[in-house]
Amino acid sequence: MHVSCPLLALLGYFSLTAAQDPIFQWDCTNSPESCQNYCFAAFCGGKPGPYTRAIGDRANNRRLSGVTPNTPCTQRRTTWANDAENRYGVGRIDCDEWPPFSVEQGGTGAFLRCVDLSDNRSGGGQLSGFYAYHPGRFDFNIVAQNADLGPNSFCAAPPNCDSPDRGKEFQFLNDQYVNARNLIKRYRPAEVVERITPPRFLTSRGDIVVGLVHPDRDHGIMEGSVVHDAEGGNLTIVKRL
Repeated sequence: MHVSCPLLALLGYFSLTAAQDPIFQWDCTNSPESCQNYCFAAFCGGKPGPYTRAIGDRANNRRLSGVTPNTPCTQRRTTWANDAENRYGVGRIDCDEWPPFSVEQGGTGAFLRCVDLSDNRSGGGQLSGFYAYHPGRFDFNIVAQNADLGPNSFCAAPPNCDSPDRGKEFQFLNDQYVNARNLIKRYRPAEVVERITPPRFLTSRGDIVVGLVHPDRDHGIMEGSVVHDAEGGNLTIVKRL
């Protein structure tokens, strides 16, 4: 059967598209504090993508991460709850974790942060919407849109991992909650946690997005990559900035 060159090119395009790991565009507009936690984990805590959607006992992942009904975020008079309550008010606090329990990289060692309840629900709702269009187990990357890129941000280039103006990250290790920032500092340089400068990209819609990936490793975010939002819409990466 004769196949024309244009058709071969089209078939090649679809085979490359099918092989590419999905890229999720996370809009930080309504989840700014959760996005800061993601950037802290990825760029200050050594947990960048790609991530793999977990299939199976995700509830165990959540338990291992320390996100239970009795986290410091729900227990008043704790260091982390007091900080969040001063920002959002009593009864408005939820516990965000990154990597999330819904990925295989989640669980033990996830970075936790007390955030506004609506902030956390926005982030979780967007990720659930993305999963609805991509069922099953798969690898994926994340780019953050409308993230705070200011000098005190964990999403800045380079990230301000010691910013005094941000909420306090913590972890659940050895059956207790510990200050993640102190832990990272305490074990340096014996256990070096690499601090990564976030790569930025321009999308076909004109957005500048931050990739939650290591800038110098093969992460699959490149010119022409397709990006998906929580509603199933598509755009493309124009270039790396």
